Amino acid sequence: MRLKSYFAATVESAMHQARQELGDEAMLLDSRQAGPQAKHLGAYEVVFAMPETAPRETATAAFPHSAASKEPARFTTDLADLRRELDRMRNTVERSSSLAAAAAGLLHDPDVARCYSELIASDIHPEIAQELVVSCAGSSARDGGGYRSYARLRSLVQQEISQRLNVQPLVGPSGGRQSLHPVVCLVGPPGAGKTSCLVKLAIRYGLPSRKPMLFVSLDNLRISGGTALQHYASLVGASFVEAESGRHLGQILDEYRHKYWIWIDTPGSGPRETDVIEELSEYVRPIPEIDTHLVLSVAMKSSDLRVAVTRFAPFAPKKLLFAHLDETGTYGGIFSAMVASGLPASFLAAGQQIPEAIEPAHCAKLLALLGDETAAAAPCLTHAGRAVAGQ
Repeated sequence: MRLKSYFAATVESAMHQARQELGDEAMLLDSRQAGPQAKHLGAYEVVFAMPETAPRETATAAFPHSAASKEPARFTTDLADLRRELDRMRNTVERSSSLAAAAAGLLHDPDVARCYSELIASDIHPEIAQELVVSCAGSSARDGGGYRSYARLRSLVQQEISQRLNVQPLVGPSGGRQSLHPVVCLVGPPGAGKTSCLVKLAIRYGLPSRKPMLFVSLDNLRISGGTALQHYASLVGASFVEAESGRHLGQILDEYRHKYWIWIDTPGSGPRETDVIEELSEYVRPIPEIDTHLVLSVAMKSSDLRVAVTRFAPFAPKKLLFAHLDETGTYGGIFSAMVASGLPASFLAAGQQIPEAIEPAHCAKLLALLGDETAAAAPCLTHAGRAVAGQ
């Protein structure tokens, strides 16, 4: 299934534009106000989904290794995926409706409303905030006199958040899988900080190992897209390769298998470039040894972060790397993105210093960012791996 966004001055205009291009079979996934980075495209954005039928000649030319005889099977698979996505969306809508109704029944309580408002103010997505207060505002939130206590409710919400945090500060394969060398790939929206984060990780973990490194740039969409990465490679004495296209990635990895560390940079793909994501992910996703991190700027709104998680899902990222922590004072989007994706956080980046401005993600740090002053003393309730390759 492919996702495509349309922008216009009104939601109706954007939907009309989408229907004209995609036809009535396309499925509306979301409509919202355009984010700050896309305001120049239109005031509103609608997101549509369509099956990856790809019977066109252009698709065959883009993927010459695909046989035309496989297209019917691929269409059937895409149709099944679309049906599963429809079922998931239907369940989500039903769940959201019941959740909103339950939250509405609780928000007349001043303490519940106060706790909910604090979650929203920290930029936790409203649906997740509703889920938190509904799950925590039961009998366990009441004091000995039967009254609901704000302090008790806040403590229960913090416990619920901590139990849902998951961190894996790893560079390289996780889950006990070993490989000849760690291959790390960073993907994400434009301006998220992929290149600088890649260099920070390489200098912090690759350079001290004194093992040979290779930087690979897949950013062939911009003029001199790999220039900055090539500059950093020369500074640290690493090799550098600029791939002509994603189809050459497998060949590059095979040719440079003697390199212990391989760091892969990708182009930033905006809301209108879902085709770029689909094409590039076809070459990144099938290679199991690639450890793909989705880099997200915490300066984005939680709703935009959730959309970015969906947009880059074709890469099947294994972890989320959060950057630009120094550019905002609210960090609820981190938790919202983790809940939406089901992925662990790997690293946190703030500032331009290389390599100092990056650190492994830890539960206590995340809880502190989310507003729990006692988080430094709280135990991590989920797996926190050591930031070394393959461990």
